[in-house]
Formats: sequence, C-alpha cells, structure tokens
Amino acid sequence: MWRIYKEGQGKWARGLTAFVIAITAIFAVASLHDALPVREPWTIPVVNWSFDYRWVFEAPVLVAALICGVWLYNRRETAEFLIETENELKTKVTWPSRREEVNASTVVVVTVLLVGILIFSVDSLLAWVQGWVFTTPKGTP
Repeated sequence: MWRIYKEGQGKWARGLTAFVIAITAIFAVASLHDALPVREPWTIPVVNWSFDYRWVFEAPVLVAALICGVWLYNRRETAEFLIETENELKTKVTWPSRREEVNASTVVVVTVLLVGILIFSVDSLLAWVQGWVFTTPKGTP
C-alpha cells in the first residue's frame, strides 16, 4: 500500500516543491500546445465532439510530470532533504529584524538607482561622442 513518507513533516517545503513541479508541467504542456502545428480537429462521431490531436502528445507529458512530482514528494532522500531544510530555516537561521530589512532594502534601492544613473550618463555621453565623430559635415557627399 502506498503511504506518504513521514507524513506531517516538511509540509511547506514538500508542498511548495510539488506546486512548482505542477506549475512547470502545466507551462510545459501549454508551450508544447503552442509549438505543435494546428490541424483540423477530429470529430468523435457518436457524441459529435471535436478532438484536438495535440492532446495525444500533451496528456502523457502532463501525467508523467505529475507522477514525477508525486514520486519526488514521497522519495525518501528528497523528503529527508526538504524536511531538514525546513527545520533548519525554522531553528538555525537568524532572520533580520524589520528595521534591518528596511535598511538593507533601502541600500539596495539607492545603489541600483545610482548605478542606473551612472550607466545612463556614460551611455548618453558615448552616444553623443559617436554622433559627433561619425556625422558628416553639411555639403560633403
């Protein structure tokens, strides 16, 4: 009988891992759907439903990805890693206070703005120099 390995432990880490795998599988199937050529849909005669042939290729990919996600969710080594990771984040990591986080975020925002202004200034100067060097004087061919 199938059981969840260490049920109740590492719920957040394991749940988020399963969620990311599911979302990735959905986006992969959507990209595959767009990449396959469009053809006339088949019609199922008895019920008169139209059937897009692309689902023949997409359904196994989606099912395989979801089975892989469930397998990873319950795999002993993966589950142990995710359980230990969640426990370490709860007990051993020192999280910054709100004030420290605001100060660090302010430093990052100001630094990004200053570097952006510097890059814009250098780019504008070089574009002006390039225009000055490569423009031909009026009256010359």
